[in-house]
Amino acid sequence: MTEQNIIKEHNKLEHIILLKIFAILIVVLGHSTLIYNDNWTYFIAINQSKFFHYLKEYINTFQMPLFVFISGYLYYFTHVEQCKYNTFKILINKKIKKLVVPYLCIGLIWVVPIRYFVEYENYRSLKLIQVIFTKVLVVKDVGHLWFLIMLFNIFVIFYFLEKLIKKQNAILVLFLLLGLAIISYKIPSIFQLKRSFYYLLFFYFGYIFRLKTKEIKLLVLNKQLLITFFLVLLNIMGFYIKLLSPVFAESSIEIKIMLACLKIINGFSGTILFYVIIFNISCKYKGIIHTKYIRLLADKTFQIYLFHEPYIYIIFFYLGMTNIHPALLVSISFLGSICISLIMDYLFSRLYYLKFMLGK
Repeated sequence: MTEQNIIKEHNKLEHIILLKIFAILIVVLGHSTLIYNDNWTYFIAINQSKFFHYLKEYINTFQMPLFVFISGYLYYFTHVEQCKYNTFKILINKKIKKLVVPYLCIGLIWVVPIRYFVEYENYRSLKLIQVIFTKVLVVKDVGHLWFLIMLFNIFVIFYFLEKLIKKQNAILVLFLLLGLAIISYKIPSIFQLKRSFYYLLFFYFGYIFRLKTKEIKLLVLNKQLLITFFLVLLNIMGFYIKLLSPVFAESSIEIKIMLACLKIINGFSGTILFYVIIFNISCKYKGIIHTKYIRLLADKTFQIYLFHEPYIYIIFFYLGMTNIHPALLVSISFLGSICISLIMDYLFSRLYYLKFMLGK
């Protein structure tokens, strides 16, 4: 792709659409392997798998940074280039409808009932009203839906932060957000504030990537082998350090800060590595975005995210303690959760009075 073609196709988001599909599939795959992760103890599989344990550990290094990066990228495109969200009121109304309403509705009618059904440990001794007030309303232990409220917080914070970005040097803002990410462990976790200030940095990365997208695309095309090699090397080193990080859990504050910085670098390198890979795929296979199943997945990424995890819990509940092969259990969880999510979306979309629960 030449510089002229890049400028011509500037407004197209095909590589980001593919990246969104990749991101949701990675999240579903990661949740499908949870039962084999040594750090997750809610359901224990009889047949353990070191492969799926390490796969989940690796996915954890970049799955959420990637999602937030994409959100920041699209925010710049929507807000700056498409001139939407011109007032704070418009932004708030839009994001409450898109993020907060689905969080509350899907949480109360899908996530919470299924967690009771599978005898989820943290809900077992609580009445429903206690779960609502001590879990759902404070955004604590409601499964994967925490991401929706965290993202809502980021949109609100960044709307005001954007004014500072326009006035100040981008590097200064970068260091400010880096500092917030490093000290975010000191911020209360209520309403996902801790994660919001941590992932704000990755939202900014996405924002800047869209701002400089022409230059970045040219750089990727001209130096793709060198960039890919460097990112792979950085990713491998970061993952190895992540595996060693529990050894330093009780270390000095300096070591903890260093590990926090390495975690951020690891998340960033994984995000950009897959950005580069997906961008190259979109350049090489231009028609891929228009194929039937890719279009289906592109239109349903949000719905898949909403519905997939509770189904996986049901699979773990019934099959986790059987002698099923790990690869088969992961496959059933992965493919089944996507199918169930699409079915649930179809049912909700067909019923006019339930559409609002999906943010529509």
